[in-house]
Amino acid sequence: MDITKIEFNKRNYGPDYVSLDFGKYALSVITGQGAYGGSSGLYEIAIFENASGDFIQLPGIGFTNDDVIGHLSSSSVNGIIKKMFTITGKQPVVELVN
Repeated sequence: MDITKIEFNKRNYGPDYVSLDFGKYALSVITGQGAYGGSSGLYEIAIFENASGDFIQLPGIGFTNDDVIGHLSSSSVNGIIKKMFTITGKQPVVELVN
């Protein structure tokens, strides 16, 4: 899956948003005004446990003392999508959320 080919939910406020559901976990990806790096065309991500809705940090994804990672290129986000697939064994399902 290529993040640049996914249609993001355009909102009247805040950054553009999409959620990728991997079963047990969801990968939140935002870009645009309000996202760390969004004004430069970069992405910000966070991972949530679907059952609780809590932020979660998975091994090998690069979180450092924060629940989000910003200033990511599309290739970095694509790499994280691949890691999430490897961890969960599930293909992501795109969920547009308001």
